[in-house]
Amino acid sequence: MSIQSLCSDEFMAWILIKNENLNETCRQVRTSKLILLLAGQGYCFNGDCPTLTMQCEAIWGYGGAAADQQCYDQFNTKGSINGHCGVDVSGHYKKCDPDNVKCGTLQCKEGERQPTPEGMDQLNSRTIISIKGVEYEC
Repeated sequence: MSIQSLCSDEFMAWILIKNENLNETCRQVRTSKLILLLAGQGYCFNGDCPTLTMQCEAIWGYGGAAADQQCYDQFNTKGSINGHCGVDVSGHYKKCDPDNVKCGTLQCKEGERQPTPEGMDQLNSRTIISIKGVEYEC
């Protein structure tokens, strides 16, 4: 199951985390077959609780971080190769609902010039968008 599908309506429950022992909480949630919402920052699945920034740093190295909300709004609501919430049965990219834009394609900023995991350097892009005179790296 992908991170992109974690925000679908098909899941049994969402639980807001209020304690600091995330790993233990994730184990409990996995055992209960529930999906865990980490104060709006990340999701627990199969015992892992990566935030968007943790995922970006794993891909883009030190300093990699989740892009600003504007990047998610600009790309993931379009349903294209640059941003989507999965594909439909015909193979077309699905647009993300505005409430679920962070459940779609991971949008990152900063970090290294190339992705750090082996094999991920084949297709990637860095995009700068300008909205009302403010630039955002996506």
